[in-house]
Amino acid sequence: MQITVGEGEYSYIATDLAGCIHMDTILVVVRPASTDPKLVPNVFSPNNDGVNDQFLPVAATAKVLEFTIFNRWGQVVWYVSDPGAAWDGTTQGVPVPDGTYFYIVNYRDLCTFDQAVQNARGHVTLVR
Repeated sequence: MQITVGEGEYSYIATDLAGCIHMDTILVVVRPASTDPKLVPNVFSPNNDGVNDQFLPVAATAKVLEFTIFNRWGQVVWYVSDPGAAWDGTTQGVPVPDGTYFYIVNYRDLCTFDQAVQNARGHVTLVR
């Protein structure tokens, strides 16, 4: 037999096939399967054609706190603390050259009980 319940504390009493009575209390807690941003593209093309012109992590359950882009020498080319902001392939309004850039995203997972800041790191290739 199966029943579906939400989070909370539940007690039960059951009788097995031999007629023995069993009882217990159980605490049901739902934990998320993953805490990483769900989608971070690895290529984008900021050429103003209206398709794939911006780079940003996408995750329904994560609140982005900081998003930093670095060049291959480790210099910061873009930084933002606005959760909805996307990189347009520029630094101080000037287009950066094609190439591979590195990112760090600091975020909080909205589905966990622990609200510690987590981070995701990776790279993205910019092609105009």
